[in-house]
Amino acid sequence: MSAPYSLEKTSSACSLENSENGSSRELVMTQEDVLAKNIKLRSMMLLGALLPGVGCYFCVAWAYVFQLDVVRNFTTIGCEQTHSWVPPVSYTIGYWMPQKYIWMFIVTFHFPARIIFIVLYRRLFLGNSPRHPSYGCILKCYLVTLWLEPIGLLSVSVLDITLFELHAFSYALWLIPFNFNMLFNVILHHFSRIRASNDTHEITWRIKLFLLLTGLTLSLSTAVSYPIFMNSCNVYAYYAFSIAEYLLVGYNSLFHFLAYWEFPELKISIGFTQLHTVERIKIVPQRIVEARQLKKNKNQQDNDRNNNDNEEKKIHEKF
Repeated sequence: MSAPYSLEKTSSACSLENSENGSSRELVMTQEDVLAKNIKLRSMMLLGALLPGVGCYFCVAWAYVFQLDVVRNFTTIGCEQTHSWVPPVSYTIGYWMPQKYIWMFIVTFHFPARIIFIVLYRRLFLGNSPRHPSYGCILKCYLVTLWLEPIGLLSVSVLDITLFELHAFSYALWLIPFNFNMLFNVILHHFSRIRASNDTHEITWRIKLFLLLTGLTLSLSTAVSYPIFMNSCNVYAYYAFSIAEYLLVGYNSLFHFLAYWEFPELKISIGFTQLHTVERIKIVPQRIVEARQLKKNKNQQDNDRNNNDNEEKKIHEKF
């Protein structure tokens, strides 16, 4: 009695035939070959948004705890008689040691993670774009400023205060795109109607609008307070400039960290896969195997009959 099912080696469109034994092989991916890591968005937010803010405030706290004498005697070139207890961020993270090395270590991890924000918001706003040419122009400008902001942060970190002109330019390259990022993000959120999709987006939009209005005010204040200090060595103007810098660092981290609530279910997979050759086997009903065998035998008989007829024909033609 024959078995109801039989094992048969099969091939597929991607198979590689073996001419010796007729078996078929194909490239497949098994779970053991996947070297992938699912990274939750929360991890990316920690690296791309919160890490710079926390790292900056850590460096500032380090100065007040372990370098208090340096802070007390801090002065700037041109105003040596003016002592400020609130030194600018440029000194606490980019000039004093060991904070400079700590900050560069933070920026190294921060920069790749910040690029994820560009991908996230590009897909978000493209997927909800209205049919209006102005929307597309704003989105393109937004993508440019999203690139300029981390580049400016990297530049202001590498080019320290000893290179004053380049450092000031790098600071502007970070601060101005950051303000435009807030502006474009708020506009795109509103006109794409994402803020109306659920209560969470509405809340984050209102928080971003508040950060935009107050952050823009702080940014403009630095453009006023610092020139006043340089011209008059007014210590209160220097306090205003330094405090505004500290607040803007926190604003930057908070604004970008709001993406955690805008993409709550998102996971990012990073990894490698390896393909290898395996032999695929599937179960085939016995009746199908028998039918194939009968067809094969019939074809063989037809071929034999044709060969015999051809031989007889050649013999008749010869005689």
